[in-house]
Amino acid sequence: MKHSKKTVAKKIFKYTLVALAVVVGLHLFLQVLNLLVFKGDNFAIFELSNRFDLDDEESVATWYSQFLFIGIALTGLLAAWLETSSKPRRALWSTLAIIATVFSIDEVATTHEFVLTQLHVAAYGNSDSTLLQNGWIIVAPFVLAIGIALVWWIFRMVPKRTFILLATAGFVFLAGSMGVEVITNAMTFNAFTSEGILVAMEEGMELLGSTIALYAMADYIERRHGKHVGEAFKRIKASRDKTSQA
Repeated sequence: MKHSKKTVAKKIFKYTLVALAVVVGLHLFLQVLNLLVFKGDNFAIFELSNRFDLDDEESVATWYSQFLFIGIALTGLLAAWLETSSKPRRALWSTLAIIATVFSIDEVATTHEFVLTQLHVAAYGNSDSTLLQNGWIIVAPFVLAIGIALVWWIFRMVPKRTFILLATAGFVFLAGSMGVEVITNAMTFNAFTSEGILVAMEEGMELLGSTIALYAMADYIERRHGKHVGEAFKRIKASRDKTSQA
């Protein structure tokens, strides 16, 4: 199936990348003002920086992260709904939708932070996190095992293009959520490096991974089901038109 240069998937990717740049840019700009210019002494700037802080659960950045996860979940459900010829592939897309939904909930509930803290306390007491003694080191083998199994499942079920995009999305997301966070917890930095740059790297990589995943799934739907998606929306529109005329 031939595609125009500006497909819906590409537009989604373009706009989400722009939004990502704005969210990360605002975080860094306001952290510069708060930590470097005003040294945390300007209450208005401090409060404003919190509203756009990538590491603050009550912020625009957290809302946007939730929005991406919900988008991935809905796209996964759409892909599963359209997949009528393969039950295993339908199960894959449904599983990815469930994972995205769980991540969206965790984004506000901060469940993984609570679990990691409890694991650290249970294993290492109240000592500070180090590169080799932190909660991530305990859960990393399980996360990697699940990740490898999921990657293998995706590899078997989807086209090469979609697999590469989803694998890249997962790698970038985990590199930010696990890799950068371990470094942040294990080493001491000044306030701006820690709360500004490293937070931007960690959360920005997570957002980039989510952005690539959303694009991969939307692109898959267009390439495999583009015609069927259009027909489905035409049927929905026709049904609404009949209802409005009744």
